[in-house]
Amino acid sequence: MTTLGEGVLRWADEGRVLSQEQKQFYEKNGYLLIRNCVPNYELERYKDRFRDICQGKDVPPNMTVMRDVAIAKSEFVSGEKAITKLQDFQDDPVLFDFCQYKGVSSF
Repeated sequence: MTTLGEGVLRWADEGRVLSQEQKQFYEKNGYLLIRNCVPNYELERYKDRFRDICQGKDVPPNMTVMRDVAIAKSEFVSGEKAITKLQDFQDDPVLFDFCQYKGVSSF
C-alpha cells in the first residue's frame, strides 16, 4: 500500500534548500523564518503597497481584503491594523513580485 504523494516530497530527507533542523522547526511551529532573503528596500516597497491597499488605493477588483471581525464589531479602525489577510493578490504586480522574488521562491 502506498501513501498519497509518496516519492514526490521526502520531507524527512535532508534537502538542498531546507535543513533537517528547519523542517523540524516548521513541523513544530507551522512557520519558518528565513532571515535576510529579501533586502530592506524591497520589504519597504511591499509594505508601502500593503498600506496603499489598506487605504483602498488601486485595489485589484478580484482581491479580497479581510478585516478583523472583533475590530469591525467594536469600533472602526482604519488602515493596516484592521486588515488580517489579503487573498487573491496575483493580479497586483507589487505583491505578486514578492512571490516571484528569487530569495523567496528558492525556498
